[in-house]
Amino acid sequence: MNKSEMKGGVESPPFFLETKNLNFSRNNEIILEDISFSGYFSGICLIKGMVGTGKTTLLKLIADIFKPDSGTVSLKYRDIESTKYFVHANPEFNFVMGNIRDEIKIAGLRPDIFESYNNMDIDELSGGQLKKLSVLIAVESSKDVVIIDEPFEMLDDNEMMNVYETIVEKSGEKGFIIATHENILDDISEVIINL
Repeated sequence: MNKSEMKGGVESPPFFLETKNLNFSRNNEIILEDISFSGYFSGICLIKGMVGTGKTTLLKLIADIFKPDSGTVSLKYRDIESTKYFVHANPEFNFVMGNIRDEIKIAGLRPDIFESYNNMDIDELSGGQLKKLSVLIAVESSKDVVIIDEPFEMLDDNEMMNVYETIVEKSGEKGFIIATHENILDDISEVIINL
């Protein structure tokens, strides 16, 4: 039993992630085979594993970016299919407009939330700055769950701690499903899925 399952008649946490006999292949290569798990969580669910084990693929299946070959994947918020915001590991993939103000508008956010970035273009920011900004935009969105692929890659120690603190703070308001090889969130996550 993981920490998030119902205990002693107490109501389960609001998020429920489940896969049943999940299979996915690409270019005739099997990436995920017969994956089944389930878990309740209130704040943070981690997907861990070595490079090449299918962490990113699983995240994209959860986020409905990919469709399984067979089997099912479901992410619910209080018994209703949740709304999701996906953050790519490569931060440049999270931006499509080129201008930060336009990106913030697309995300449905007020420009004044990120005022210091508003007049900047994407190519003015480093990879680490883009990574941090893409996570910050995601956590400010109205979506129930933020799905993040490798949130700490490309960040220096200070930026890593800022992103960590933001995730911890916002995990009281929304759910996070995070694929990472880092151990920084292990102690505070409620569910850890090892691939």
